[in-house]
Formats: sequence, structure tokens, C-alpha cells
Amino acid sequence: MAEFVRTPPIQEIATFIARMNSSKSSNVGYAGMNRHEIEASLTEEFSDLSLEDSIVVYMEEGKIVGILGFDVELEAGAAEIWGPFIDTELGPLWQRIATDLWNTGLAKLESRVHTFKGFYNTANDRGRELMNQLKADYKQKETVLVIKPDALIKEQGGAILPSCFKWFNRSLG
Repeated sequence: MAEFVRTPPIQEIATFIARMNSSKSSNVGYAGMNRHEIEASLTEEFSDLSLEDSIVVYMEEGKIVGILGFDVELEAGAAEIWGPFIDTELGPLWQRIATDLWNTGLAKLESRVHTFKGFYNTANDRGRELMNQLKADYKQKETVLVIKPDALIKEQGGAILPSCFKWFNRSLG
């Protein structure tokens, strides 16, 4: 039986996001890949709203299947979209869960947000599909440079590795 959880378990949320965000195919640029960093971000600096109003968790049989978060800045009426992170490869099921997460999340935000920003890895086809479904405007492609400490040791002068992300904005009229 599927259900939406009212009070999200922070440690489980952070673990789930870290696992899902480690894969390029579900990677969102706003969220990290380290469970401890994600947990700290969620508890210390995430959103102007309560976590309960900022995150939607979808569970089946006591297991997290999907998460969608909104890092809300009330003064700007804007939110950075964390996710959706959904642990299924089945297209129609993924789409249904993503749509349910989005609609439930919007209801929680209660019209306090009018601009949504997505920052998806170029390999995150599902994230792009959802943004297209929501009629988001494609703004730009970004190249994010990452300096890896182990590469600095192996390569004289260091190594810089590009990772491509796409920006999407969605404003509610």
C-alpha cells in the first residue's frame, strides 16, 4: 500500500537522497551525495518553511520509494527543486509517482511559491521529462567544475572534471 508520510524521518530521507543522487540518471545539482551533508543541510539550512511543508515522502510497505523537496525562499517566492528522487525504473509508475509528489508538494506550499528552479544532470532524462510536462522553460546548460582531491595527488597541478547540468525554471502564472 502506498502512502505519503506526514513527518519525514530525516536520516532515512538523507540516506535515500544520497543513494539516488549518486546516479547521474537521477542526479539533481542542488542536493549532495553524502548522507551526512544532506542531513545537515535538511536540518540546518533547508527552506524557509518547515521540513514537513517542504518535503514530500512517498512510501510503499514502510519503504521510501520517492522524495520531492522544495528549498523555499519565501521573500523571493521561489524554490529550488530537490528531486524527484524515485526508486523505480518503470516509466509509467515513475511518472505517476512524480506527478503525485509534485501535486502533493504544491498543495503543501499553498501558493507561497511562484517560481521553481530545477538543476538536473544532463543524464537525468526523467527530471527533464517532468520539467517538460510541467511546461518549464529551459534556461541554460551549465558546466560545473569539480576538483577531486585524489586527482590532485595523482596529477601535477590538479585535475578539473566537468559535469554537465541543465537549468529549468517554472513560474506559476
